Amino acid sequence: MENIENMDWEEIKAPENVEQEMKKIQKNLRTKNRKLVITSIMLALLSLWAIVSIGIPLVEKLYWNPEEITYKNRTDLETTLHAYTELFNPGSQLGRVSTRRIGFATYNLEITLYRNDWHTKEYHFGTLEKNELKLSQSFLTSPSLTIHSAIDTPNKEYFDRMDPWEPRMQKMLETLPGYMQVQAAVSFNEDIPMDELLKFKEDYPMVDITWVAIRTEAISDQWPTLCGMAPWRDGKVYEGMYKDYPYFMMRFNYEPSYLEQHFESLLRYSADQLEKGRGIAVSGNENYYRDTLAYIEENGIYSYGCVVTASPELLLELMNDERVVHMNLNDAWINVDNWFNAA
Repeated sequence: MENIENMDWEEIKAPENVEQEMKKIQKNLRTKNRKLVITSIMLALLSLWAIVSIGIPLVEKLYWNPEEITYKNRTDLETTLHAYTELFNPGSQLGRVSTRRIGFATYNLEITLYRNDWHTKEYHFGTLEKNELKLSQSFLTSPSLTIHSAIDTPNKEYFDRMDPWEPRMQKMLETLPGYMQVQAAVSFNEDIPMDELLKFKEDYPMVDITWVAIRTEAISDQWPTLCGMAPWRDGKVYEGMYKDYPYFMMRFNYEPSYLEQHFESLLRYSADQLEKGRGIAVSGNENYYRDTLAYIEENGIYSYGCVVTASPELLLELMNDERVVHMNLNDAWINVDNWFNAA
């Protein structure tokens, strides 16, 4: 109280221009607020960039990446599609597989298949969305082939009564010009092991065996699932794959045990991928590959028929082989080399 009474009130002066000082203060506040807003926006944009550039890719790694490569030079998706094509699409070969990202962990797929010794090209489509692979039914469905079970139809007399195929087949083959290339489904008179399959191939060096049907189920259950392999369709042996899946790709190593290992590797790879959430179920059956591996482990690997490609003349010779119980023509096209030679 005493201090207040002793103050010299004449020395305290009010600002000459209060309004001007208030404007300065307001201007400083607006500047600071503007900086704060800009800083907040920059931080928000930086956070958004981090989410888009770092966060989303990190989360996407939890899902199936169609460009992922385990074995050199080929994506896992391509290898999975290759195995499925060989097992279930007789006479077909996988061509190019194109993928296009259209959203978070979502891709469009375009699959090229070649049939008839690369003479026919087909396009199939699908999607891969968050680990769910959806393929067109045209890719998943095997071509319609008539390969009979020898145990169900053990002799030619059966077909003579039920399907007099030999006169019909002979007439068709004799009608076709020699420059044509013909695809046919051949049924054996009994299930044969791989050494006898190789002997059959050696007896007809100019006949191209494009696919081999393998007994994978009990006779009553074999139809309609056709399962087999195309061991004489050579390809690159990818680094590391031979150790994990012996003879997954064949390189002119045609021994009975190699053919058996090749078929087993196709099944094991397909089963392993499916169990990782990266594979293709067979007609919705998640256990098909493991069940088939168990069957062939118990019963061995035998073929009951095959798909062949040859000239009409060679097929006429083949249909008279005592090992052939039935033959059915599937397709035919011009062999350009034979056409020019004939001309």
